[in-house]
Amino acid sequence: MNIDVLLLAAVTAFAILSIIVKDLIRAALALAAVSAVLAIVLYRIGSPFAAAFELSVAAGLITVLFISAISLIRPDKDDAKESLMITAGLPVASVLFAVVLWFARPFLPVMNAATGPSAPFRDFFWNIRSFDLVGQICILLVGVFIVILFFKEQK
Repeated sequence: MNIDVLLLAAVTAFAILSIIVKDLIRAALALAAVSAVLAIVLYRIGSPFAAAFELSVAAGLITVLFISAISLIRPDKDDAKESLMITAGLPVASVLFAVVLWFARPFLPVMNAATGPSAPFRDFFWNIRSFDLVGQICILLVGVFIVILFFKEQK
């Protein structure tokens, strides 16, 4: 079986697990696993820098922020009720969707791995996509400020 299909199935399985699981910390860890496997997929299709950002920001920083926020809030266990739609319906719908995609794959476009950027990465990253860095810096600063505010309110 193709490794890419297994990786995408793992992304889907961890995403479904993050929705189904009752414990919020386990859900955050399942989301971190989604990001980690997605980083592997991004690396395999020829985007090593996007994979590094995905792994560091989504699997790293966001997971830490989720777990710190969950540990500060600590919701009651009685409030975490699962509906039958989520517990049974979501996996069944996902399997049906996978079966439809499996039979539709001859009609889907083929995605080939990238052969490399047309411009050197340094020029592309710092000159063409420099505004993306502003967004990354803002997201990191917001995360830091939220953590500081959470810990300041505890005192």
